[in-house]
Amino acid sequence: MHRDTMHKFCFESFGVRVRLESANRELLDRAVKRARKSLVLPIKEIGDREIDHVFTFGRTKTLGYYFDHNGKDRRSVEVFRGILIFFDSLLRVSVAESAGEFVFIHAGVVEWHGKAIVIPGDSFTGKSTLVSELIKLGAGYYSDEFAILDADGKVNAFPRPINMRKDDGKYSPYVIKVNPERVRIGGKPLEIGTILFTSYKPGAEWKPKHITPGQGLIKTIPFTLPIKRNPEFTMYALNKAVNRALIIETLRSTAQIFSIKLLNYIDTLAV
Repeated sequence: MHRDTMHKFCFESFGVRVRLESANRELLDRAVKRARKSLVLPIKEIGDREIDHVFTFGRTKTLGYYFDHNGKDRRSVEVFRGILIFFDSLLRVSVAESAGEFVFIHAGVVEWHGKAIVIPGDSFTGKSTLVSELIKLGAGYYSDEFAILDADGKVNAFPRPINMRKDDGKYSPYVIKVNPERVRIGGKPLEIGTILFTSYKPGAEWKPKHITPGQGLIKTIPFTLPIKRNPEFTMYALNKAVNRALIIETLRSTAQIFSIKLLNYIDTLAV
């Protein structure tokens, strides 16, 4: 399909320039709607130049619905809703890896007394469960997916609905929508007050161990997306973030009890 026959929508998010395109206007409109939800924050519509990522959507008799990312990485399924699920995830990762002025870390983030608590972790490590319990106790909600650092080492909000999985053996996914009438939703960038490294172990006791900024930085790097693409800026922002933070590691048992102990511990040290 010639590019001139394509419907296009170009936007910028966290400094990353993206073009969505399709010969089918309806498919493009659905992709644009999904992009706005995926990236949460308002996206800035831009002209079609110096694009970092191109997502092309279409349908053929042999493939069904499909999208290509930068002319490759084709995904195809019979139902367009399935394409949007793939696209949703790949769009966020593409922005996270390409953002030149921000550092994306896989982490849950809440606000407590004006500072951020950052919980780095991969999927299935319980960070979303911890975030959910912490906001029940009055913490402000910033993110359950990314801690987004700026050049000052401060955390920017990314308040998507909280993605949870059922404890049913199948780990079926479900979403918790955060009600802004009941929960404080993240706003301005926050200095990091606490970085918590934790993993679940049945019956684990509360035994927080303080670690140094250098150790904290090393432990954070595996969860940091743009480290290979932009190592100099990434290390600069990480150093600023960890040097001001209380960094602790501990095993945890149930998230409900652990969350209470964590906030009490932070409050005690702040006195």
